[in-house]
Amino acid sequence: ESGEHFDMLITDVVLPEGIDGVELARQARTLRPDLPVLFCSGYSEEMIGNYESVSELGLLVTKPYSRSRLLEAISLTLNMPERT
Repeated sequence: ESGEHFDMLITDVVLPEGIDGVELARQARTLRPDLPVLFCSGYSEEMIGNYESVSELGLLVTKPYSRSRLLEAISLTLNMPERT
């Protein structure tokens, strides 16, 4: 809402208080529909209850991940077709 520019949103699926990462991404997309989103999680895809929502909004990289895996996920996320 501040108008500050950023290239992508990287968020954990599970956040400590308040909204979760999926809701954060949804709210961010209301302001910037084309915003690339990368989710991180210590849970596997099968263990994430709202994985369908995660996959609709962005990519998921599971922890622990190597530096090269994170860089690959960032590159894939930034190069995905725009979602409008």
